[in-house]
Parts: sequence; C-alpha cells; structure tokens
Amino acid sequence: MNSITQNFGAHGRLLTALAVALLGGGFASSAAACLEAGEETVGEVSDSFCGQEGWPLFYAGEVDGIKTFFDAESGDPQMRWDSATCHQCVGGVDTSFSDGYSNTYEVLWDYGDSDGLEGFDSARYCAEKGEGWFLPAIEQLELVWENRDRIDYSQVGWSDSAMPYWSSTVDKDTGQVLHVRFMDGQRAMFFTHFSRLVRCARAE
Repeated sequence: MNSITQNFGAHGRLLTALAVALLGGGFASSAAACLEAGEETVGEVSDSFCGQEGWPLFYAGEVDGIKTFFDAESGDPQMRWDSATCHQCVGGVDTSFSDGYSNTYEVLWDYGDSDGLEGFDSARYCAEKGEGWFLPAIEQLELVWENRDRIDYSQVGWSDSAMPYWSSTVDKDTGQVLHVRFMDGQRAMFFTHFSRLVRCARAE
C-alpha cells in the first residue's frame, strides 16, 4: 500500500467518524428538542413545551404578550376563592386582567402580608402545585373559550357545564371576582365565598 492510499484511508476513516458523530448529534438534538408555543401549537397537549418541560400542559394561546399554558391533567376541584379567615376581604384590590402570575404572587401574596396566600384558597391551591403555577387572570382563562375549536375539552378534562371557573381578577369596586363558564363563554363576577372550579396555569 503506497503513502497516497494510506493517507486516503486515514482521511476516509476520519470523515466517516465525523459523519457518524454529526448524524448522532443531529438525532440527539432532534430527540431532545422542545416544543415551541405559538399559533400553530394552540390546543397541543405536551410535557415538552420549551421552558415548561416535565409538566403535562396544553397551550391556550397568548394575551398581552403572555403565553399561557394550563394543567392538562387536573381534576378541577370546586373551592371558594377566599377563605374563612379572609371572607370578602379584597375590596379595592387592583388586579390584572391578563397576568395571573402577578395577581397570585404580587397582589394577593402582598395583600396577605405575612400570611401569604393563606386567605385565598384557590390561589394557594395553585401555588402549592410548585414553582411557576398560578391562578389565571380572566383573559388567560378566556383563551380556553376563544380557542375552543382547537382545544379538546374532553382530552384535557375541561368542564363545559354551567359551573364557572375562578380567575384571579378582582373587581375592585365590588370586591367580587370574575369567572367564566364554558357552556357559553359568559364572563361574570361573584362573591368570593362561593365554590367554583379551579384550573391552574403556567406562563412564558
């Protein structure tokens, strides 16, 4: 075997090794790729949304630049919005219509002072699911109605009955809280000591 053949053989083996490495890396990257939340993935159910990996979620859409995901495996408990220690105590609170995270961890948590969310059963339920979970604002909740043609309610266990879902948005004039019922998408407000369904959210 002459030196040219030897060199070609060595280079060939090197190129083959590089190709295998690149292909292997490509396959690994593809397998590990996360799912981007966007218009084309509204209604998708996945535990691989970018930045939300590990949680079974469905993507509901975007409002005011906030991409909103909901728990895809919730049992939707019925509970009061406030608690026995904070009955009808949130009059005048200024909450967001589109940012439930801020409502949960800034407005309500600060309102509770040293007690945090102890006075707010629904918000506390969501916060106790772990870091990043919150009680959605009214417009985040309404995404599920607006995109109902793309979200399979039966797949994610969403109720389309007359029983509404609580939001974290408070009407500051009355101290009542906004909710949505999914039999017709009606938004209304009600007294906080009554029970409503709760579904927790995450956001990007």
